[in-house]
Amino acid sequence: MTYKTEDQVRDESNVPIHKLIFQKIKKTCESGKPGWIILDENKNEFTSCFIEDFDLIKKYLGFANSHIPSNRKQSHSISVGIRPSKMITLTFWGNYLAIKTYKDIDSVHLSLSLSKDEYTIKCYGSKDITILIYPDGAVMTARPNFDRKYYPTTVKNVIQRLPSDVQKALFEEFAGNSLLYKDFMTDKFLATMRLTDLDKKFNKLDYFQRAFPDVAFPKTANKMNCYELYAIGCAAKYIEPEQTGLLFEKEYRIDKVQDFTPSKRRCKEIGRNYIKSILKQKVTEEVLYEFDFFIDDYVEMAMELKEKKDIKAGKKKIRKLHDKYAERLLKKKHRVKIKIPETPLKYLKLPKEFILLDTPGALYQEQKRQHNCVSSYIGRIEKGSCIIYAAEVNGEHVTIEIRYRKARGKYIFIVPQCLKMWNEYCSKETLEYVKEQVKEAGVQAVKKYEKKIERKAKVAWM
Repeated sequence: MTYKTEDQVRDESNVPIHKLIFQKIKKTCESGKPGWIILDENKNEFTSCFIEDFDLIKKYLGFANSHIPSNRKQSHSISVGIRPSKMITLTFWGNYLAIKTYKDIDSVHLSLSLSKDEYTIKCYGSKDITILIYPDGAVMTARPNFDRKYYPTTVKNVIQRLPSDVQKALFEEFAGNSLLYKDFMTDKFLATMRLTDLDKKFNKLDYFQRAFPDVAFPKTANKMNCYELYAIGCAAKYIEPEQTGLLFEKEYRIDKVQDFTPSKRRCKEIGRNYIKSILKQKVTEEVLYEFDFFIDDYVEMAMELKEKKDIKAGKKKIRKLHDKYAERLLKKKHRVKIKIPETPLKYLKLPKEFILLDTPGALYQEQKRQHNCVSSYIGRIEKGSCIIYAAEVNGEHVTIEIRYRKARGKYIFIVPQCLKMWNEYCSKETLEYVKEQVKEAGVQAVKKYEKKIERKAKVAWM
């Protein structure tokens, strides 16, 4: 039988591709490689799990055997919590091969028999996705509930859900002469391209040039990490056009790219974070400690104003651009009261010596007085991330940032910043007093917020 996957024609001694892959993966699982355990097997179905830290299991088994009496009359069992691990089930039918994957496998149960050398293993987890491979070479992914909704299987599905041996088996069948899959596996890059499209792009340069057509990737891109290349592709549109080439030079390369999941929808966020990393890398750790906020705020404000970022800018220029953009934003929003979203922060009322800064003008005046960057917090306030207060406490004028989080079903208010002029720390006594007042006021704020939520819920039911 000869079969075709789009432009790729293959002939494997009349063996359809789904059967060929079944045999290949089954052989891998049966190979006895460390980590692979066969749980169940019959004619058309094969269940196996892959435990990355298999040496730990052997250690537990050795310990258990050494502490079980030799004259035991009953079987013994132990449970071992191991993460991360992967489990798959292969089911072969005439019209498709189903590779079922499992998640949250946090328990491996070992049942020791009367013989010290024999044991059975059960892995506990919940069903994840199912990858379906058809005789014609089509590969689809089904959701856990199998609700008849299918979508083309991506490289991301394979790398994220399957053990490396199974990944390799699938990639080799669909990659043709392309070696791109080796780079994806090495970098553990969660590419969103279809598995069946692997043969269309030969190397990293081909892939990333297609993904970001406006960016001129050099040939050296083939030697760079996939995540770095993706971050560069996202960042390029937000910097000065003449500076895009600098992103590939050693001086502007990031040693460790911030963890992220490749996504076109998150491209702006990925690019923004990468630009911040470039600017922060250029200053010493001592300077970064006090300059970190300036860099973050400069990039955020530039994004809001749709201004291109200058990755060559030093400390002086960043400060200058930061203040310039802050003034422009304030002119746009100066007279408008900042709307605080429906969160517990909205209902926080502190004593009279605390002044809520709820207008752009008030924030700007505080910024000028304290020589900080508090006016750039407008966006964070509008998102409900924080509120800003100013206060005179113990003869110290402090700018206070207040946030909240939910822990164990309860709302907790926190004070991440309580700073004097030039972002200097306030005294311990002042900080403790501020935290105490926030805590006390927070009790009433939470009550008011929860009552508001209850009223809205009642109205919704009526």
